[in-house]
Amino acid sequence: MTSTTILELTRSLHQEIESKIEKASQLMIHEFSSRKDTVIKEHKIKNLIEDVQNLSQKLLDIYMDRDGVREQELKQISGDTVFTSFYDRLNSIKTYYRKNPNEDFTIPSMTVLEDFIPIKNTENHLETLEALKKETEKIDEEKVEALFLGEEHFGNFIDLNIFYQKFMNLKLEKYLPKMVKSTNQNEKEKPLDYISYLGIFNEFMFIPENIKLWKSYRNYLNELMDYLINFIKRSRPLFNLKRAMEIIHNDFKQGWENGYFQPKWKKTNQNDGNNQSKKNVDDNEVNQNDQILITNENKKSEELNHNHLYCEYCKKQFAKDTVFQVHLKGKKHQKNMNRKIKQEENKMKSFEEFSRYEFIITKLTQILHEVIKKTIENTVRKQTLTYEELQREILDAEEEDNHENADENADEDIEDDEDMFYNPKGLPLGWDGKPIPYWLYKLNGLSVEYRCEICGGFTYRGRKTFEDHFQQWRHAHAMKCLGIPNTKHFHEITSIDEALALYKKIKDSLDEQRFKPDEDEEFEDSQGNVISRKTYELMKKQGIL
Repeated sequence: MTSTTILELTRSLHQEIESKIEKASQLMIHEFSSRKDTVIKEHKIKNLIEDVQNLSQKLLDIYMDRDGVREQELKQISGDTVFTSFYDRLNSIKTYYRKNPNEDFTIPSMTVLEDFIPIKNTENHLETLEALKKETEKIDEEKVEALFLGEEHFGNFIDLNIFYQKFMNLKLEKYLPKMVKSTNQNEKEKPLDYISYLGIFNEFMFIPENIKLWKSYRNYLNELMDYLINFIKRSRPLFNLKRAMEIIHNDFKQGWENGYFQPKWKKTNQNDGNNQSKKNVDDNEVNQNDQILITNENKKSEELNHNHLYCEYCKKQFAKDTVFQVHLKGKKHQKNMNRKIKQEENKMKSFEEFSRYEFIITKLTQILHEVIKKTIENTVRKQTLTYEELQREILDAEEEDNHENADENADEDIEDDEDMFYNPKGLPLGWDGKPIPYWLYKLNGLSVEYRCEICGGFTYRGRKTFEDHFQQWRHAHAMKCLGIPNTKHFHEITSIDEALALYKKIKDSLDEQRFKPDEDEEFEDSQGNVISRKTYELMKKQGIL
């Protein structure tokens, strides 16, 4: 028998809301070191917030009392008949359980199990409740793990390999500037690699407008936009994406109305000033040489303006004005005019569609700027590793996950409050997961930060970490990009100008020390005079020797 009054339901909903708010606040206070645990925590907080919103909506409906049930129940428990009503309900409950003595006690709401302790079998019920909570948390973690691909690493990086392949299949690479394809002008042009694509996938100015009107290109943009939106939802569940998308759409709508996204062919037609003297300009040619083609177009328009007997829609020239006026009222002319107007409308819809996609992708990449930067760095680092090193890195990551899971299972009996450490100075964590002592922090010099301009302004904490980074992949790759060998001569040098100056000085000194046969090789004449090889050959040619 389950009998729940409106007032009891209201009380349980309030209790449930308070318990979920308390749990969410505890999760907010607790900070995790790994990215995986942080993402799982944020998803749990998001689910708790959504539950609170749903429960609050139920409470609001109860307080609104549209059906009058709450008011009726309040009248029943007040006034002169309050005791009579109470004993009537008590007798009905006793009668029910007298007829059904073997029926177990059940709880109406499974969501308030955490704070509800039954009368019978308390210990067994608590064990069942703990098992239920652990199983629920395990299911939540498995759901979050299934949201991410292996390359995304719980939102640390983005995976655009599929879109890179689509970009190459659309053959958009040939429209890229040469400086994007190759840094060396004398070097033969190579196909666009994935790292370069990560740097330019949100730039669309180099693509001609006639290519952007392709349906395949619009599908590519739509899928890329959906992936970025979905990635933000998965990696940043607490980010107010709905509000951000509203702002982006409003900005695009305002820019479209102000003409910021107006196509080139429409601007050209507006400058002509005469609907009968319009001439379509090839978009690909305009993209290659805009000024020359627009100048030629203006000359053609001026020539057509002198002849008012030319029909642009039908592409016909008339000799008499009377025939031309009759033609304008004909069905064929009206049909051609309507068809062309419809084509221009469809063209503008397509232009607005891909312009919106490009604008949204540009704004989303600004939100994911740090993630894209980390993705490029991680991809470059992986390319410097061998196959054995990559396999070892994967095994190490799996061992770390297993180790974390083992630690969690070993510490299940410890209260949550004991895991929350007071760390106001932001000290790094030790092997036991606790902040290291402050004296050890000062002894190792972790309070001192070293900035390396060669590494892109990256900051290293501690002298030992700073000295070790000169042989790590980030510094080695940066030195390779500068064309400088990463030798011991350049240790302790963090400025790009100083590194280039030292490299030039070393090259000059090596050139001076290099053996020069003409000057360093010595010869002896018949009189025993020692002279250089260059002088000896000159004197020999002159016949002096």
